Amino acid sequence: MSLLDDVSIVVTPNGYKAGELYAVVPTYAEGVELINLSSFVSATNWAINGSEIEASGTTALFKQPFTLGAGKTFKITIVVDSITSGNFEFWVGGYSNDTPTISIADTYTYYVTSGGSELYMGFNPHSNLIAIISSVSVKEVTSADMDVTRETAATRVDEDGLVNYAEVIGSDLANDGDFLLTGTQPENTTGTYWNTGASWSIASGVASCDGTQTSGTYLGQTGLTFTNAKTYKVTYTVTVSAGNISARLQGSGATVTGTSKTSNGTYTDYLVSTGNTSFRMRGNTDFVGTVTNISVKEVTRDNVPRIDYTGGGCPHILSEPQRTNLYPYSEDFSSWDNQNTTISSNLVTSPDGTENASEILETTTNGNHGRYYTFHSVSGGTDYSVSMFVKKLNRRYFGLQSWYGATRGAIAFFDLDTGTLLYEFAEYTGYSVSSSKIEDYGNGWYKISTIFQIPSGAHFYAGFVLADSEWTTGTSYDNAYTGDATKGAYIWGAQFEEGSYATSYIPNFGTSAGVTRNQDIFTRDGIGSLINSTEGVLFFEGSILSDDGTTQIISLFESASSRVSLTFSSTLNRIQFYVAINGYTNTVTINAEGFTKTEVNKIALRYGANNYALFINGVKEGENTTQGNTFTVGSLTELTLSNTLPFYGKVKQLQVYNTALTDEQLLQLTGTSGTDFYESYAEMASALTYTIQ
Repeated sequence: MSLLDDVSIVVTPNGYKAGELYAVVPTYAEGVELINLSSFVSATNWAINGSEIEASGTTALFKQPFTLGAGKTFKITIVVDSITSGNFEFWVGGYSNDTPTISIADTYTYYVTSGGSELYMGFNPHSNLIAIISSVSVKEVTSADMDVTRETAATRVDEDGLVNYAEVIGSDLANDGDFLLTGTQPENTTGTYWNTGASWSIASGVASCDGTQTSGTYLGQTGLTFTNAKTYKVTYTVTVSAGNISARLQGSGATVTGTSKTSNGTYTDYLVSTGNTSFRMRGNTDFVGTVTNISVKEVTRDNVPRIDYTGGGCPHILSEPQRTNLYPYSEDFSSWDNQNTTISSNLVTSPDGTENASEILETTTNGNHGRYYTFHSVSGGTDYSVSMFVKKLNRRYFGLQSWYGATRGAIAFFDLDTGTLLYEFAEYTGYSVSSSKIEDYGNGWYKISTIFQIPSGAHFYAGFVLADSEWTTGTSYDNAYTGDATKGAYIWGAQFEEGSYATSYIPNFGTSAGVTRNQDIFTRDGIGSLINSTEGVLFFEGSILSDDGTTQIISLFESASSRVSLTFSSTLNRIQFYVAINGYTNTVTINAEGFTKTEVNKIALRYGANNYALFINGVKEGENTTQGNTFTVGSLTELTLSNTLPFYGKVKQLQVYNTALTDEQLLQLTGTSGTDFYESYAEMASALTYTIQ
């Protein structure tokens, strides 16, 4: 027997849309029949004859009162034997419906989402309805797709190893962006798609500007619709012989302008519409060059779940706490306080795949060589994570540093040749440095991070330094040396956030108050039909972000006092199986010690009367065979990663089984080899049939 015969929910990193993470199993499940003909309220000219419903010239509403619940989806099936005259709709939830008008005898199936909370479901006739309806069925449709709430944008590492926003991209709004349909079009011409301004012409798939214009000149499209406050991803390829060119949204609202481009390349701008109606490429008075491959697409980033590929291999679902990047110029280091360095912006390709990383070089001054930003409103004794991306140019050593006035407070020191942390050192009382890390992001880039604390009442000077040699530590250290103007490193994506570990990158292009990424919330309720409350298994493969002394929970949930919980305990290295059965008087607790929770673990919780057990990585860690209580039928209705003690980590797979699997099955399910069911995540996913909506 395959485990797949017993699995009722499988959530893996697969398809998604804004606000929803698709489950592999099930695509949907139907609930019980909600139509009860005996409950219909009598109405003039309506009659029930056995299982048939007859309308004989009625104009009255024929309905069954019902508590529906707003936002629920229902499958409606109606078999119409005959319609002699008139037509009708079937309403679910009162007047909030999307059902078509029925005027022909046939079988109809459609899905509607209730907008009402307590109204009714029933027939709404039009004209003089004469019809025979042989059957009607209404069933709630339930899926295991996880509801995702974050309400802000967030970055992840994509399948190509690039740091970018998790986003859903719409269709292209720009017509003929490669100019292959336009043919030849001279300047000052309104074409089928493109309008050419002075000095612009189109031929052979390229729009060209010859530089004869006496002012700024435009190539554009009108009659487009850009929704106010929505973000649009604009990509294009340009050659620039002279001057500059920029992308713009114009018309109706205020003009929205992308960054001016002065060199050849393929570029991307993200422009937030003010309710615009046209798109333009604007060359300045001196512009000479070409443009092609123009694309303009709406981008949705809020509430988009993050399928993250950090570290390569199979992806995971990323869930993080709310954090704020307090560096107001996270990619523009020219505005930071300078210690004997020069900087060139937008010089090399960064970890996001675009040419927006900076080169930092030393000056020949004898002293420190680095840059920092001063924070005036931070709390002493509080953990602050500092992180950034760095790539070796020709300086091997690089440090993240906090300052005490003009001198050193603490430092985390890294070797960019070996990709290792060399040491952490705090020089002054009240300053500390801990939990430093260096992570390989490919193409020579590393993400380095550390945790600093400062004394109360002090300003926080946080930044980075270059070094000409591997420093040694003692009671103090000295990083002063005579610089070399050809020596330095590449840098990108700095982050300063309150918290005991670094999280994913939050771009901040100048907001002094910081840019906030909200907490990821993953939950799915109303799925009691998919969960066997009397016995079953909750299986998890993944890790938490930090074993930081907080309690984090993944649950099959009814209420705070009735749940099956996988608990990553506040106690270091402890994983716990906790059950509260219809109240706190009936509980089960099984602890497992000595686990590195920040590494991937396979964990299974079996529940059922006298049959509670915890399995981790192919080992049975504990059991309870004396607790005879279990949950009442249908009481567990929710699967959640984000209840009162939210889970922050990486989810490779999350499964629910509707039977209490045997010890042998659970040892194989959680083991690293020898399973009869599937050898890897990829094999498991391919064994399942599902539809990405």
